Amino acid sequence: MEAKYIRISTAEQNTDRQEVTNMKMYIDTCSGSTPFAERPKSGALLRAVQSGKVNHIFVHSVDRLGRNAADIRTTLDSLQKLKCQVSFESMGINMLDKNFKVTGGFNILVAVMAELAQAELEQLKERQRQGIEVAKLKGKYKGRKTGTVLTNEEIILKHADIAELLTDGKAMRRISELTKKNLSTVEKVSKAMKVIVKSEA
Repeated sequence: MEAKYIRISTAEQNTDRQEVTNMKMYIDTCSGSTPFAERPKSGALLRAVQSGKVNHIFVHSVDRLGRNAADIRTTLDSLQKLKCQVSFESMGINMLDKNFKVTGGFNILVAVMAELAQAELEQLKERQRQGIEVAKLKGKYKGRKTGTVLTNEEIILKHADIAELLTDGKAMRRISELTKKNLSTVEKVSKAMKVIVKSEA
């Protein structure tokens, strides 16, 4: 009835320290910006909870559930309604008490951690925006080219999952496999990010 949920950004990240041999493991390899319910393994986990096969989920930290505070809250609210206990190991806290009510300090702690997780993603986006503004001031930013639908900034924001994996140093072909997006799309995001890097040099 217990399960462990793990999310990693790339297939090469090691999960050994997070894995527990005596419980069912659900491991997603995806960007934290992907909504929890839309991930393959987390979707399977939610179905297991709904069917009564799982009633206690262990997670290392809040940011493994996502990097969007609203999405994290929605996920936890759904699990509470299903009377599924959630334990965050890094903080040593449980979501529910013996009456399946949210414990006193849980909401405050999770709200803070969820906002921090979202802030980390927003910081990456903000650095990208700032890089474009610097490029504009230096006259190096040329905006849209003929036939281009989106600006470099829009491309990066639209494909935040690819941008996150590129930032982690992942190979473009591997990113294409992990995100299920065309290699040409990954290359486009990479080129857009290089504009920012050059503008800050």
